[in-house]
Amino acid sequence: MFKWATIMDSTNLSLDLDCSRALEVYNVVKWFKGRAILRNASFKVRFGEIYALIGPNGAGKTTVLKVIAGLLSHDEGLIRYSCIDMSKYPSWERRFTYFKSPYPFIESKSIRENIIISASLSGAPRSIHDDIIREVSKRFDIGNLLDRKPRELSMGERQRAGLACIIASRPKALLLDEPLSHLSRKIALEVASEIKSIVRELDIPAIAAFPRYDDALLFGHDLRAGVIVKGQIIGESSLENLILKPPSKSIIEALDISSTNLIPLNDSRVPEAIKRMCNSKAKWAWIPPNKVEVSVNGEGLNAVINSLTLNSVIISVSGLKLEVLNSQYSLNPTLGSNIRVKPLEVLCYDEEGSII
Repeated sequence: MFKWATIMDSTNLSLDLDCSRALEVYNVVKWFKGRAILRNASFKVRFGEIYALIGPNGAGKTTVLKVIAGLLSHDEGLIRYSCIDMSKYPSWERRFTYFKSPYPFIESKSIRENIIISASLSGAPRSIHDDIIREVSKRFDIGNLLDRKPRELSMGERQRAGLACIIASRPKALLLDEPLSHLSRKIALEVASEIKSIVRELDIPAIAAFPRYDDALLFGHDLRAGVIVKGQIIGESSLENLILKPPSKSIIEALDISSTNLIPLNDSRVPEAIKRMCNSKAKWAWIPPNKVEVSVNGEGLNAVINSLTLNSVIISVSGLKLEVLNSQYSLNPTLGSNIRVKPLEVLCYDEEGSII
């Protein structure tokens, strides 16, 4: 493995043991034209960890990443790396790699030249450039691509070459803005696997921003994730927990987790069997789509199949639409079929939208 010197000092590493191996965003505020686009955004990412930042368009995901990278200033709060306040460092000294897929090559340069530029920006001496090229070209199988221009590559080849540039730059943190967008599922899985490997190998913190939770799932169900809405982190847990047991109504809406299954309990169409599964403080109920028993003649509520999707069946119960995952449906679903459904679990939320 090639090595070279780190250019960032570590004068403040004794501040707090808890932050010595973490990238921290603490109460960060960013104003733009009189509007707060980041509102006390706070989270921590450990070295060797990928943290998913999930939220709808305009939620502040890109702004957070650019503030961390030093590409945008912030008005309040702290960005700390290993206890060091990063505000005094310009972006090129932070060495936090930010990119929005696809990788931003210098299009007029060959892949070999792009890799050398990446290595040079990290402080790698010219004497080891050939070693770096040999290592990354072998790892990502791009030896036959080194003398081509980026525009001559397929999408999959560009992704592999981009990952080679990331490794060559030896970043101190990875800030990935929708890293799997515009990729086929096969290539997306390969890229996610390589990014996880890079993060582990370099032992660096990484933040990946996604507009949808299903893209984040390609990195693993146990991925720690934060949900961002209007510049504020409104919930944080493992990705699996956020999806299977959303802690608030706002998270269901922000992630669009079967949001059709979120129903107001004051709706006269809601069956009493569902209302009885919540207490008197509940104002909203959410039925997990993987917790619905479906049969033809069994127990439960009368329902009709309204529509079919790739992964789920949309049914109508007393005029209310519910989504049921295909894995819960052992029958052959056809439009208009009469069935029986029995919710096995209902999550209940109070007037403020918090889970009860």
